Amino acid sequence: MNRWLLVILWVSLGGAALRASADEPAAPPAPPTKEAIAAAIAALGDAHFEAREAAMRQLSKWGTAAVDPLAQAAAGENLEVTWRAIRALGRILDTDDEAQFDAAEAALERLEATTNRSAIRRAESTLGSQPIRRWKRGLARFEAAGGW
Repeated sequence: MNRWLLVILWVSLGGAALRASADEPAAPPAPPTKEAIAAAIAALGDAHFEAREAAMRQLSKWGTAAVDPLAQAAAGENLEVTWRAIRALGRILDTDDEAQFDAAEAALERLEATTNRSAIRRAESTLGSQPIRRWKRGLARFEAAGGW
C-alpha cells in the first residue's frame, strides 16, 4: 500500500515539475565559441562513433555559426569528416530559418566548386534534397532583381 502511495506521489510531483517547466519560456541557447566549434569539428574525425555522432548533432544545432567551419572541414581530405560535415550542413539546410538556409546553401554551392570530388558529389546530393524550395527562392530573387 505504501509503495503505491509513493509511486502516485512521485508521478504527480514529476508531472507538476514538467508542467511548470513547460510554462516557462525557453532561454535562447548561448552562441558557441570558436573553440567549441573547432573542438566539435575535430571530433568529426574521432575514433569513437559516439563522439562523431554527438559532434555532428551539436554542429547542426549551432546552425549559422557552424556553417563556414563545416564547409572548410568538408573540403578537407578526410572522407569521414567530409561526409559528416556535409551531413551537418544538410541538417542546417533543412530548417525553417531563412538565414540558416541561405548560409548552408551558399556553403554547399561553394563546395560544388572545389576540387574534392567526394565533397562535390555529396554537396550536389544535399542541395538536390531541396529542389522546390531552392527553385522558389531563386525565382523570388529573380523577380526582386527586376525579372519578368
